[in-house]
Amino acid sequence: MRIASLFTVALATLALAACGPDPSDGDDISLEPDAETGTDPDANTTVTNMSTELGKFCTGVAGECPADAPNCITFQTGTPTNGFCTLGCGTSTAADMPPANGNALCAAQYDGTSGTPACAAHDGGMAGTFTWSCAVACGNSMGTELGTCPNNLVCTNNFCT
Repeated sequence: MRIASLFTVALATLALAACGPDPSDGDDISLEPDAETGTDPDANTTVTNMSTELGKFCTGVAGECPADAPNCITFQTGTPTNGFCTLGCGTSTAADMPPANGNALCAAQYDGTSGTPACAAHDGGMAGTFTWSCAVACGNSMGTELGTCPNNLVCTNNFCT
């Protein structure tokens, strides 16, 4: 089994804004630990960002990705050496319009503690249909903190690779 390369990442505001928190509703989007309110330390200070599904590190070996995120893809060009496990999140007719329920599908398969799951990568389109896959967004985009990458993946252009 080889790693599939996806060359197009739709880092459209539309894709990231749809899955990010709304700062006006009081959600804390900071990655800093919350103030201690008791004797137990904040969970964010002791948890390593790991994902066993979407965002799991993979090399293209058959069976290394779980059934819930069975595809090993990469955003690397040339001969990729590593990727991450993902799943499809739908189709659309436009490169800047991920499927309406795609972000929710991706979020349901992400068990990392940081990073923002999003239906944000597509295959470039064939015959006017774009097939989308889940990705994990990271870093800061337009003032919104997206988090860090799971499983030692690297944040490149706001996506974990």
